[in-house]
Amino acid sequence: MKRETTIEVRLTELHDLDGLRYAGAPIPPTVAEPFLAALARHVGADAAAELAACKARRDGADSFHLTAVPPPLFHGEVDRAWTDIIRHGGPLTVHLLGIGSVRDGPAVTYYIVADSPEIQALREQTGLPPANLHVTLGFAPHDIYHLAKDLSTLLAVPE
Repeated sequence: MKRETTIEVRLTELHDLDGLRYAGAPIPPTVAEPFLAALARHVGADAAAELAACKARRDGADSFHLTAVPPPLFHGEVDRAWTDIIRHGGPLTVHLLGIGSVRDGPAVTYYIVADSPEIQALREQTGLPPANLHVTLGFAPHDIYHLAKDLSTLLAVPE
């Protein structure tokens, strides 16, 4: 699925089920659904269910988000700056570019590759490097954090 979709999001402070705090934008399940359906056609229903179950244990069922500042960076001055951005910021444009995937040994992660010049500019203003913006669709047995989730990882997934 390589059709670009553009959405507006609002940044907020998010928490995963382990209590980790980060800055991000909730993504409505209705936005994720066409990507999930394409992923299920690509990997099969059973594999898609396993990927979703692993993600649900971390994030909750039907919970999707784009991370602007991950938990390891969301502290000190960065925390204070992004809390102010969240409090006073308006809607931001995000481009959803298609489904990507990374593998590391037995682990695999599938996600929507995203782009937002506005979020990247906010990261730069707060002293952070550019991020590989994405919306995680599922993973097994665990998410992969250390590999780039960028345009180079897009899959040829039929719509």
